[in-house]
Amino acid sequence: MGHVLLDAETWKTPSDKIESLVTPIEWIPEVRFSVHNSQAVPGIQLADIAAHMRRSFIMDGDCKEGQSYLNELRL
Repeated sequence: MGHVLLDAETWKTPSDKIESLVTPIEWIPEVRFSVHNSQAVPGIQLADIAAHMRRSFIMDGDCKEGQSYLNELRL
């Protein structure tokens, strides 16, 4: 089973719609969606940064912007 964790209530309606579309399809693995506030759940913001870096690398072959942001967050 997969679990998709989304940030902010703005994703509640879209996630409910996607979940209702994929649930009846037997050959798709079960996926559960949940919506949380990134200020209350550690890790969501880090996942956003990682997803942005991955997309930047795929689209542009570069993720320097994300790397510099991560460098700023290091303790």
